[in-house]
Amino acid sequence: MAMAAVPAGAGAFGLQVMRIGNSAYYQQRAGVAYGRSAGSRVDMGLQFNYESTVIASYGTTAAFSVAGGILYHPGKQWHVGIRMYYYSQAPVVYSGGVGFEASRDFLLSAEVMKAANEAAWMKAAACYRIIPQLALQLGMASRPPFHRAGVIYHLHALSIMIAAGFHPQLGITPSTTIIWQRD
Repeated sequence: MAMAAVPAGAGAFGLQVMRIGNSAYYQQRAGVAYGRSAGSRVDMGLQFNYESTVIASYGTTAAFSVAGGILYHPGKQWHVGIRMYYYSQAPVVYSGGVGFEASRDFLLSAEVMKAANEAAWMKAAACYRIIPQLALQLGMASRPPFHRAGVIYHLHALSIMIAAGFHPQLGITPSTTIIWQRD
């Protein structure tokens, strides 16, 4: 997956491309987004995607999707958000979350997600910066495939996160995230 954001006035445009899977089965997405501030306490964004799933010998399904969200900052340390994701091939997914920045070095967050015909499920995470260059992250969820732990290394404008989750059938699933963000 690759993403980029380009500042534009009070907001930013975003681009995303993603492909997961192998030659026998894969999913891919291309998206464009715009997000902006609506004052000192509210941020909002909207993203449009083209998504496809390919299964060898069975064919391809493809459709457009849209996601939108609002983030509210009731105080300097508190953040509350809601998000909606619509894809014509699946039920609408609603999510809401809260984040608490106890300090510049410690963040707690929780999220509840709900799709039309499924029970709601939750995720909670903590991120603690041990030293300016190094942080640890731990996340738990009511669905086992979303448990994860990671280490984040910060070097100036570059952040590298190495993490792993555990899926009951697939086992340990590693991931790497690389973020370059100019100040």
